[in-house]
Parts: sequence; structure tokens; C-alpha cells
Amino acid sequence: MKLTTRPLTRDLWPAFEDLFGENGAVGGCWCMYWRIGRAYRKKPREENKTAFREIVSAARRPVCSPSTAISPLAGVS
Repeated sequence: MKLTTRPLTRDLWPAFEDLFGENGAVGGCWCMYWRIGRAYRKKPREENKTAFREIVSAARRPVCSPSTAISPLAGVS
């Protein structure tokens, strides 16, 4: 299997959504654990997703996500 890594940018958001699925990866964190810690558990999945999407959309450069180590959407911060 050949994987291609790319920085996570707003243009790749649909692919990131596909990768994470409806549940937002593990427990609905949408990579917000790495930004707000366990507080992500107190927020609905959709709120975490929206918050991370806003981070990605506002970024001037690609966003790093811990999941990128194992995904085809690797990023840098």
C-alpha cells in the first residue's frame, strides 16, 4: 500500500472528514485534545469539529494533527 502525505489545509478538509468519519476519530475529539486537553470530552462532537475546522480554515500554513502520523494527511505546524 502506498501512502501520500500532505499538509492539512482547508482544501483537504473533506478528505480529513472522510478519514475521521462521523464520530470524529476516537471519542469525537476531532484533534482538539491536543489543544484543550480533556475538556474536549465535555463538548459535543460537532463543537469540536467546528473548532478544529476553524483552526484549519484560519491557518496561514498547514495544521499539524497528531493523527497525521498514521494518516494520508500529514501536516506540519
